[in-house]
Amino acid sequence: MKILFLNPCPEKQSKNHLFRKFYSQINSAVKLGDDVYYTSYDEQFLFINHIQNGQIKQQILGKNKYKERNVLIMHQMMQSLRNWIKKDCIDLVYMRNIPPTYAHSKTKKMLQEAGAKICIEIPSYPGNEINLSSRKFYFKLVSIAYKLFSTPSYTNLYALIGEHADTYQGVAAINIENGLDVETIPLKNGFSDHPGEIHLLIVAVVQYWHGYDRLIKGIDNYIRNIGDVKIMLHICGSCHDGSLDSLLQFAREHGFSDNVIFHGYQSGKDLDSIFDKCDVAIGSLGLHRSKIIIDTTLKLPEYTARGIPFIYCTTSNNVKPDGKYYLRIPDDETDVDIQALVKFFHSINKKTVITEMREYAENNIQWSVQLTKVKNKIKEMEKNNG
Repeated sequence: MKILFLNPCPEKQSKNHLFRKFYSQINSAVKLGDDVYYTSYDEQFLFINHIQNGQIKQQILGKNKYKERNVLIMHQMMQSLRNWIKKDCIDLVYMRNIPPTYAHSKTKKMLQEAGAKICIEIPSYPGNEINLSSRKFYFKLVSIAYKLFSTPSYTNLYALIGEHADTYQGVAAINIENGLDVETIPLKNGFSDHPGEIHLLIVAVVQYWHGYDRLIKGIDNYIRNIGDVKIMLHICGSCHDGSLDSLLQFAREHGFSDNVIFHGYQSGKDLDSIFDKCDVAIGSLGLHRSKIIIDTTLKLPEYTARGIPFIYCTTSNNVKPDGKYYLRIPDDETDVDIQALVKFFHSINKKTVITEMREYAENNIQWSVQLTKVKNKIKEMEKNNG
């Protein structure tokens, strides 16, 4: 199948959280044997890329006037792509849902007329629905864009990550999960070698809705009232809303700042090394603050692929039902029960848990598994219509 991944993919590795996702999808399609095209950009140009025999043939679509502004880059990408489209050039167009502009409708229509089926991914259904009542200027503009330019009539299928639904905006829908290219995720190499200690790990651009204040307060309660195991918290990442500073300040004010290590943004082998030294990873603990009832973040899939046990609170379809390698805590504002976390960690079979988690990820969380669902649905629809 000839597939075009129509997304704003940066050419170079970046801190953009979508970078890994886009290229994981692309690599998974290549491994499935598909004829893969994808759009990308650098600081100067917009590109259409064709992967053939492991080599990338790149063609310039136009100049990049907007640098890193994804919505505007996609607007220009949609315009520039029209000169490339020809009959039967693509079987399936797969794109992530982003705020549309007037360029989207015409380009999608041209792709359909050329014989392509168009599938749009809704990455956090229904959590990413646009809040039409928002007073923020940006969301007002986005709301207007969706009203004016969102055209489900030029869409064949929606791929929903989140709650189950058979249709979306009157168009057929299929449920998928947020996946990974598991082979690109390094496997964890053992656990911390400090008897009497448990090392916890947060990897995130820390924000209020992550709910990590629940964890830091739980650590404080444990140290003051029990404290028979030393709890160390490692934080890798950055912050946009002051939540990280609040966590670090709370630890200082309550006298356990030595138990909290902030590593800053980490990637590659440096991040792998920190994973190897830690015992339990922390998922998002405050999604309910954003009224999200299904956890579709990539945290839990990545923790599973690496083989590190974790705690989380919101329902996730990416979690193995048997509960051997995770601890689910209440989906509310209560502090994390660290004593329960300690008990959970000591119950884990350290000899088998890493390989068991990896095997589950390979069989269930691979992007190739999710893309196969989409391709099969498209084929089924074609058969029913033909």
